[in-house]
Amino acid sequence: MKNIRIVAIIPTFNRKESLREVLKSLALQRMEEKYCVETVVVVDGSSDGTMEMLLKEFPMIHIVNGDGSWWYTKCINAGLSKAKELDATFVLTLNDDVIFDSDYVANFIKYSSLGKDILIGSASFTQDKPHRITFSGIKRLVKWRLKEISYIPKFSTVNVDLLKGIQPSVNLSGRGLFFNLSVTDKIGIYDENLKQYSSDTDFSYRAYKDGMDVFVTYDSKIFENEKLTSKGALYNQVSFREYFRSLFNEYS
Repeated sequence: MKNIRIVAIIPTFNRKESLREVLKSLALQRMEEKYCVETVVVVDGSSDGTMEMLLKEFPMIHIVNGDGSWWYTKCINAGLSKAKELDATFVLTLNDDVIFDSDYVANFIKYSSLGKDILIGSASFTQDKPHRITFSGIKRLVKWRLKEISYIPKFSTVNVDLLKGIQPSVNLSGRGLFFNLSVTDKIGIYDENLKQYSSDTDFSYRAYKDGMDVFVTYDSKIFENEKLTSKGALYNQVSFREYFRSLFNEYS
């Protein structure tokens, strides 16, 4: 009997092709019989045929419709509300531009017994080779410098096959974040004042400050399409003018 339900939440806006690849990755997951994965896609006003693709190719998923002004954080919160309706035990938040191997979810489950209220984040890498690491976990904060100290320097070229195991992390990325839904009963949902970015980091940091178990695992790897990453990322080499404008944009 499948009595442990994992609900994957994927916010999306006009990324039909990359979203399809995420859903294919989920469909190929190998897990124990007692676990099942249901998928919630939050479509925030897409106009690129996303809805038609979902209804035709993935009729079993749950769709939540935004009005085009929800952005990332409100989409995640709408997905969390749907996860409660579906009696989820665990939630997995995913970006719409990632892919992963067939043991991705099983590796999260492997570590889920380490704590009652637990959050486990993915190590993330670029899809393009040679792979560069985009998130390796945060081993400490240097508050007076407003600086996070990563386990592996960001954008380093790495051999992904050599990275394994789990480490404590001060905060996590929401690109691939697995947690007990009960966490939200204790620390609340994502902060909608952070409309597009940093609400995932804030959510996991609040859990860390509350004494919950927060880890990053190198076993559940995700590979992100860095070409779709938002403006402002170092590897997109935006102009200084674009970067400066982003500092004053509430969606940046």
